[in-house]
Amino acid sequence: MRRARPLLGTFVEIRSSGATRAATERAIDAAFAAIESVHRLMSFHDGGSDVGRLNREAHDRAVAVDPWTYRVLETALDLHRRSGGVFDIAVAPALQRLGLLPGRPEDVEPALGETATSAAIELLPRHRVRFHHPALKVDLGGIAKGFAVDRAVDVLRGCDQSSGLVNAGGDLAAFGTTAETIDIRDPRYPGRSLCQVAIANAALASSAGRFDPLQSADAFSATTIDPATGEPVAEFAGASVCAPSCIIADALTKIVLISGERAVGLMRPARSSCPRPATFTSRRNGKMSSALQLDRRLRWSLYAAFALLFATGAVWLVADQLKDSTDGEIWQATAANMLMVHGGAAMLMLLLLGALFPIHIARAWRGRLNRISGSIMVVCNALLILTAFGLYYLGAETLRPWASDVHIAAGFVLPVLIVAHIWLGRRQSKNKAPARSAKPAPR
Repeated sequence: MRRARPLLGTFVEIRSSGATRAATERAIDAAFAAIESVHRLMSFHDGGSDVGRLNREAHDRAVAVDPWTYRVLETALDLHRRSGGVFDIAVAPALQRLGLLPGRPEDVEPALGETATSAAIELLPRHRVRFHHPALKVDLGGIAKGFAVDRAVDVLRGCDQSSGLVNAGGDLAAFGTTAETIDIRDPRYPGRSLCQVAIANAALASSAGRFDPLQSADAFSATTIDPATGEPVAEFAGASVCAPSCIIADALTKIVLISGERAVGLMRPARSSCPRPATFTSRRNGKMSSALQLDRRLRWSLYAAFALLFATGAVWLVADQLKDSTDGEIWQATAANMLMVHGGAAMLMLLLLGALFPIHIARAWRGRLNRISGSIMVVCNALLILTAFGLYYLGAETLRPWASDVHIAAGFVLPVLIVAHIWLGRRQSKNKAPARSAKPAPR
């Protein structure tokens, strides 16, 4: 059974399956009621909401709020600390200046020497909140929608529904035995599908520019504010994050949009749900990146070091075979020079492989991504390292030829493994599981 209602500034769709039609209808109604409660408590537009009362009174006195609002504030402040201030619910004045929230510009920015941030929010016992900056105003639009989705899913589960999906304009969560295939829209051209992500008992959130299909087929300007500048983010057009809960996925999309690949360190809570927890799309060229993808500089450094290793090794092999020819002196000198450069490139590669382990190998293993080809790559590189060590330090003449043959063979096999590993990784990330689909719209 599927129902949709306008809530949270978007259309919320709930799909659920239960033992009987009547039980499913009651469960969906209860889930919508939970979302309506979140909307009523955390709306910036409603002066009587918890958010409205906080922005109006919390600087003068401690304000008691609903336990749900308090939980969202706790999560927001924790993410503010973990992200080094990148995630900040105190961006309401910037959104007001841009006309994205109600409020007159003269009421937004008092003549104060410093910008108010979430660091000025104090959470007190008995669900009370106090602001310690007179210009502080909060907007929970970057996290409350995900919280509402989580509450609706909890209600459906509590009503003994066997499976379900709650989609609030791109922030969604699914549960049940069957995976859901979600179409991620291109944030630059919302009418196009960028990729598909299969999720099961997990959440997915997407953030991008404003989009009104009645006015234009293209996305409008960005609505995510960088707290460091007070301006909308410019580098990335959109981001999608998979996580165990929708509140975390919702908040992480903002961090990924602002920080890009620098947000990789905050993806740990999301890795247990998706091997590829985050994607983000460049505003300039539309290129889609993954939070598990290597930084461009590290990636090209690895390619350059490997190319140098392969080239010098191949030239040395040819020169070594020709050193007894008529031009033997030239080839012998070439072999010596190539061996020297090859050794230097090998030391550089060891440094790069050491950097690769914690940020790519270990994370991909935990995410169950490309394990087979990755393991073969690790074994091949280990053989190259061990046999290179043996060529320098093995004294037995019977072992040196064996080490040399293994080293040369592994060196020629490695390029094929690298290409296969990259191809398999890209194919796995684009895998389309057979399941129902839902299309999240970017906000």
